[in-house]
Amino acid sequence: MELTTEERIMRLETRLETELVTIKELIYDLKKIVMMREETYVTKDILESKLEIRDREIASLKADKQSNKNNLPVWLGLLPAIAAVFVAIVALWK
Repeated sequence: MELTTEERIMRLETRLETELVTIKELIYDLKKIVMMREETYVTKDILESKLEIRDREIASLKADKQSNKNNLPVWLGLLPAIAAVFVAIVALWK
């Protein structure tokens, strides 16, 4: 049995409509995936700014550590003074 032209066109239209619905659903799913990705992953700009802040903090800590090393002779110089005060207190006590 041969299909008439109208019947063939109707079948094609129906198939086309189902394909369009499927494509729209896929596009919606892709949009959801992209939205989830943007929420989950850090963008390059944000990552670079955070790394730059971290690098500045590391440099600051290194500078503090270096300044603490420079203060060591001062603290070592205070030890004899503290010992002298202790000896003076012990001498006065007796």
